[in-house]
Amino acid sequence: MAGGKQQLDVLKVGIPATADALADAIIATSATTQKGLVVQAKASQTATLIECQSSTGTVLFSVTGGGSLDGQNTAAIQNMTNGYFGNVVQGAFVDSKQGTDLKIRSRSAGDAYNDAIVIDNTNGTSTLLKVNLDRTITAAGTTGAQTINKMAGRVNFANLASSLVVTNSLCTTSSIVVATTGTSGSTGVLSVVPAAGSFTITLTGGAVGETAVNWVLFN
Repeated sequence: MAGGKQQLDVLKVGIPATADALADAIIATSATTQKGLVVQAKASQTATLIECQSSTGTVLFSVTGGGSLDGQNTAAIQNMTNGYFGNVVQGAFVDSKQGTDLKIRSRSAGDAYNDAIVIDNTNGTSTLLKVNLDRTITAAGTTGAQTINKMAGRVNFANLASSLVVTNSLCTTSSIVVATTGTSGSTGVLSVVPAAGSFTITLTGGAVGETAVNWVLFN
């Protein structure tokens, strides 16, 4: 007893389903609907609600009275608070942008690590990266100009046709559109010229029979 209070070497609340010998304190909920721990602030709370310190008493991580995360790695915590995740120590970090689910930009060119994303599957055998783009595949037999307001799609050139316009609200004069023929033995793609709200696909010559062309648009 110290000061009328009992000192505990290990604090246990509830009955843990799995013991943890390395935990000085452990809280086990009594039911799936029960909360494990609640720290409730006073009105106009100014002090931190939760604080983790180093052995010297330096604050490593805390939850402020207003519910914000704070700590040594402020930029990373701010990104997490805003719903974005990234590594600000090396490589890339996430830049918050209204209307964007996830945006990653590289750090300055002078940094030792300036790759925005590195995907290394050297030791793996599964799919490294799979990207599904919203797209429209024009049915065979439907040829000529099409309106496809998506990032990818397929259009069909009629026999002997050499150019085709795709109306696309996502396209700008700065867009990059990559197109390839999807019909065996067909005429190749000569150029794809973007404009505001559309792009024009031109073949190297007149299409030999109906010719499918697949394309992807980048902004």
